[in-house]
Amino acid sequence: MTNYSGGKQALRQTATDARHEHRHGGPGTQMRRLLWWLVGGTRGGKNRLRIIRALHERPLNTNQLSNELDLNYKTVQHHLEMLTDNGVLTTSGEEYGKLFFLTPKMDDNLDLLDDIAERTAFDDGD
Repeated sequence: MTNYSGGKQALRQTATDARHEHRHGGPGTQMRRLLWWLVGGTRGGKNRLRIIRALHERPLNTNQLSNELDLNYKTVQHHLEMLTDNGVLTTSGEEYGKLFFLTPKMDDNLDLLDDIAERTAFDDGD
């Protein structure tokens, strides 16, 4: 069984960061930290980057993402849950046909994602 407590911990931390950001300025700080954790600081970061980029092009369901990115269905499912739990993705529909979309906040911060991808050398022709 997979332990998602790290994701919930990160969500609580980002809420704390948001309060700090509100008091101390620094727009984008919360999202930058979250994306570093989700993409730049974890083993699955490269796959999460690929998923976010695919969903930026168009909404897709889990099966479509699995086929398009040539990843195991359960792997995609895990990453989608992490990204949704942390406010990067949102959904429409239910069960098998559920489509995933970028949240407006993620859409507004794609430049941060590109910066992190470049700094982690994930942008080497993927």
